[in-house]
Amino acid sequence: MLGTLAAAVVGPQLALACKALVPQHQYAGSFLLVAALCLASAAVLTRYHAPATQVNTAGGDARPLAEVVRQPAFLVAVAAAVVAYSVMSFIMTATPISMHVHDLYSDTHTAWVIQSHVLAMYAPSLVSGRLIARIGIRAGMLAGLAACLYYMLAPRYIPFAFYESSSFISNATQEAVARYEGLRQSYYLADESTRAAALAAWEEAARPVANWWGVKRDFAALFAVPIGLLTMIGVSLFTPAPSRDVQSFVEELRREQAA
Repeated sequence: MLGTLAAAVVGPQLALACKALVPQHQYAGSFLLVAALCLASAAVLTRYHAPATQVNTAGGDARPLAEVVRQPAFLVAVAAAVVAYSVMSFIMTATPISMHVHDLYSDTHTAWVIQSHVLAMYAPSLVSGRLIARIGIRAGMLAGLAACLYYMLAPRYIPFAFYESSSFISNATQEAVARYEGLRQSYYLADESTRAAALAAWEEAARPVANWWGVKRDFAALFAVPIGLLTMIGVSLFTPAPSRDVQSFVEELRREQAA
């Protein structure tokens, strides 16, 4: 796990440093470096021997695979994994292209976004295992999902409520705030014949300022991850521990990953 976090910081920087290694072929050096690192990692792993682990097996006959696959819990877990990994792959592939080619951000800024993404994926794992063993996983997942959906949808569909409830952390300029306030007043003073047009103009002014610290709706996960983690910590402080079976299951997973 610590190696993954180190790679998240060092990997993109090494790729940037080698992007001009091959003359007239930008980024060819980066791909060569990645290939060399993969070969080096494979060479190291060939010398690794995992310690033997004790496996607890339950008594009785094993259920047929077809019976396991038909379980609703199994289907939900597989569907969630497929959707999550697909979305992650699409986002990580499209983000550098969108930022660097279409939005003209520097490759340094683009690399920083990928670094942040990988760090946000793995850094919480240093503490989330113990929190899951304490409270289960539902509270953190639901809080993160709610925060993500709220930040993606609320600025688009209820921009007035979103901005009014969190205007103190919006990146709106004084001119934008003045325009918003003026159009709001115009809406309340408008008569029936002009109220629809006034509402449309007010809504158009509300959407750009409906944000937290200037973060776009596409990056809602930036808030979902810490909110989910904080919720898990908070719930763990005020709720009883889960059953011993759940705690043992989580600890067994942690031991297998560490091995």
